Amino acid sequence: DKVDHMQTVRRRKDGSLVDVSVTVSPVRDENGVVVGASKIARDISDRINADILTEHLAAIIQSSDDAIVSKDLNGIVKSWNRGAERLFGYLAEEMVGKPILILLPPDRQNEETSILERVRRGERVDHFETIRLRKDGRQVHVSVTISPIRDRTGRVIGASKVARDISERKMFEATTAAITQDLERHVRERTAELQAANKELESFTYSIAHDIRAPLRAMVTTSKVLMEDYGSELTEGAVRLLERQVGSATHLSKLVDDLLVYARLGKVAPQFAPVDLTSLARGIVSRTSSPLHTYLIEDGLAAQGDASLLHLVLQNLLDNAGKFSPNGGEITVGRAGTAFFVRDRGMGFDMAFAEKIFVPFERLVRNDDIPGTGIGLANVKRIVEKHGGSIWANSVLGEGTTIYFTIPG
Repeated sequence: DKVDHMQTVRRRKDGSLVDVSVTVSPVRDENGVVVGASKIARDISDRINADILTEHLAAIIQSSDDAIVSKDLNGIVKSWNRGAERLFGYLAEEMVGKPILILLPPDRQNEETSILERVRRGERVDHFETIRLRKDGRQVHVSVTISPIRDRTGRVIGASKVARDISERKMFEATTAAITQDLERHVRERTAELQAANKELESFTYSIAHDIRAPLRAMVTTSKVLMEDYGSELTEGAVRLLERQVGSATHLSKLVDDLLVYARLGKVAPQFAPVDLTSLARGIVSRTSSPLHTYLIEDGLAAQGDASLLHLVLQNLLDNAGKFSPNGGEITVGRAGTAFFVRDRGMGFDMAFAEKIFVPFERLVRNDDIPGTGIGLANVKRIVEKHGGSIWANSVLGEGTTIYFTIPG
């Protein structure tokens, strides 16, 4: 008998094993008697390895959590793994040989036509998010990747599809979107409420300020008239009380003015233009300088900002420098690197309170010692920050203070 294509293992000279397919045929003499055998052995190692690899790939496909499906160019299912059974609910025997259109909702049937056209052109479809139908009729959100399948000549003969269930992610995204929309609605409503409240507060503030200013001016004027016209008839105690009343009313009037400036600065937008800070500083000094002080103002100090607001910055800083160096001394306006500065040689302060000086109503000295409202430096800080800059102080007790500020651009 002939032995056909028997798969077996043989040993080479070097001792290694080789997979072979053996065909053995009898050799007969002229009388038909078997006198020997002929053997044909073929190395089938590559084929065996390929079979093993194919089995491994098939096992991987079958064990994958993702749905892995193959179809021909007409959309007919050729293979269907267990992941596809779990995702879509159909068994392999229910789908193989059937059109993939079974899985597409009526309003998405045209997707398959578009996908097959791209596959025929050899294109790959990556992470296409869509909706498919399960056997029980429920919709499932999936992310699909489709690749062309080619034969040995490179001709496209079908497509492989990997579908992943993204229902949980879509549910999370929908929930997040709903929460975000709800939060945005609440923010819009709350913002509108705050804007309305701020507008009412602003109107109330200006109304109160106007109502307070008039009686304050009357108090100051009346007190001064009494001292000027009836001073000789008043006792020293009465004069002191009137002077105290004038001082308190003047201080309160200045406080109201500073508060109004602080409130306005919260909503004002700087009008940017080239500003000559040297000229601004010299103009302020010429109108308000004290004979006790020597002013050194550097040439060429320039910035890009709002001239009226920067005027207010320099006016407050120069006023502070003068007040806090009551014994006189040198006051300098200059530049150090990218920062401008105003420096005095006055009393200075403990740097532990450096941030406190820019907070409204926070003062490091008593009003009786050095008058002030506690709003000036807060206004300066707000203006500098409106320009996108920063402000800080450096001080040594008994030696003086330097206020630095930057105006970008």
